Amino acid sequence: MRKSWWDGGYRWQRLALLAATAFRHGAPLAFDLLRGRPVRQEDVARRLRAALEALGLTYLKLGQFLATRHDLVPAAVVRELTALFEDVPALPAATVAGIVARELGAARDGLFASFDPVPVAAATVAQVHRAELTDGSSVAVKVQRPGIEALFEADISILRSLARLGDRLGLLGSLSAVAIADQFAAYTRREFDFLLEASTAERLRREARPECIVPRIVPELTTRRVLTMQFMEGVSLARICTLVESGDEATLRAVLPSFDRRRVLENLTLVSLHQFFVTGFFHGDPHPGNILVCPDNRVVLLDFGIFGELGAAGRDLLASYAEHLAMGNVAESFRHLSQIYFPGPRSDRRAFRQDAIAALRRWYVASRDPSTPMRERHLGGSFDAMVGVVRRHRYWTTMDYLLFWRAIIVLDSIALRLDNDFDLTGEIRRFFEDLRPAPLERAMRIAADPRWAADVRSLVTRLRSRSETLTDRTTWRSAGLRLAARETGLAERSRNRRTRSLACAAASMGLATAVPAAPSGAVGATILVAAVAAAAMAGSLHDR
Repeated sequence: MRKSWWDGGYRWQRLALLAATAFRHGAPLAFDLLRGRPVRQEDVARRLRAALEALGLTYLKLGQFLATRHDLVPAAVVRELTALFEDVPALPAATVAGIVARELGAARDGLFASFDPVPVAAATVAQVHRAELTDGSSVAVKVQRPGIEALFEADISILRSLARLGDRLGLLGSLSAVAIADQFAAYTRREFDFLLEASTAERLRREARPECIVPRIVPELTTRRVLTMQFMEGVSLARICTLVESGDEATLRAVLPSFDRRRVLENLTLVSLHQFFVTGFFHGDPHPGNILVCPDNRVVLLDFGIFGELGAAGRDLLASYAEHLAMGNVAESFRHLSQIYFPGPRSDRRAFRQDAIAALRRWYVASRDPSTPMRERHLGGSFDAMVGVVRRHRYWTTMDYLLFWRAIIVLDSIALRLDNDFDLTGEIRRFFEDLRPAPLERAMRIAADPRWAADVRSLVTRLRSRSETLTDRTTWRSAGLRLAARETGLAERSRNRRTRSLACAAASMGLATAVPAAPSGAVGATILVAAVAAAAMAGSLHDR
């Protein structure tokens, strides 16, 4: 017989806690509504955050998940949920020792030369202890709290039942509350698997820039519930931001004498943009508590339970969006951005386009005005401009894109907290100038690179032979051009010139893929150089 969600005392306890917390934090707002008093979004957001913090694990994670869902949640609520604070008591030392022994298959004292029973950090999913291996190296040991998966599954069963009720009442319109609950469950369960987190850390470490440090994993001391990694020396960026905001420069210099805030921001920006637009694999929760600053101003990434991944097409769309927006090509910028958003059954595509372009144009005009506060000129500001439009027209996007925007907003926030004059948009523009130069410059770089010389020489030889063959009779059906060879007068000579130039372009596309010895990078380079050569040949033929 199938059990209902209310079977079992544990679920009853969680439901009772949910009801009591909802009443305590929601009743004042309900009374204000009954009395006809206006209720501000900010008040709702603050009470919601307090309720989620009181409910613990699942609801803290739910709040963090909703902080990414700008397509569902008002901006004021998103800002408040981004500041959710996890403050939980540490596990007893004996409990930690038991978990480590059970997971690693040996007593803790036999695996580590020393193990500090006082954690350096404690959160809802796990706590971290400093330890020393028998070879003398320092490590951080992340130990998962017992029973959290059972607690999470009990809460999820309640949330799914509430979601089903919400769908019957049509509370989210055409969106499915059950589907959102299932997405949240899948998103959070990844954090419970430390083997997945270890593989994420290793991949980020392999692909990291020189300005970034990712701790090395100790695989022989890592399981699904215990994660051992290199211990990193540094100062938490969260602490640095607090010291900067309080003006306590003396303490800041004492803990980090060589601290250079602009250098740190430049390094963090390069690290983030490299992950977003070069590798596509990025840290999905880069808040200041998950970042350390080293004495040489490099940044250290920690806590890899949440990650995002963008394919080549997605990276190109976002990069093109940012590039065109920075240049003021608002309509072209929207054309790229619109491809990562998807309409719902009742979405008005034309109205969405009009409103989105208007919002982006307002942001661009403001970003060019020196009197506009730097907060509103950052790239995250363009995202803020789109939030209301996306929600109003019931558009949605995938989780990886939502994590990307969340990471951009966090980067914005860090930049503003550390240095209000830091031009993040300018840093992004310079990054793209180096990563994606203009087409002609890209062609010149490739042509000047000796690695492609042999491929280009081979291409030219084949191109000459192929173009002579194609000159006699060329048919380019895909372009709608039908050129038939005729040996008559000046018209024929002019037509042959055009034919040769088209043949060169066609041959460049066909031959570049036929070079057996060329590496994959050389194929792309050969196509580009051949296209430039074809254009030059066309001009030369025309002048004769």
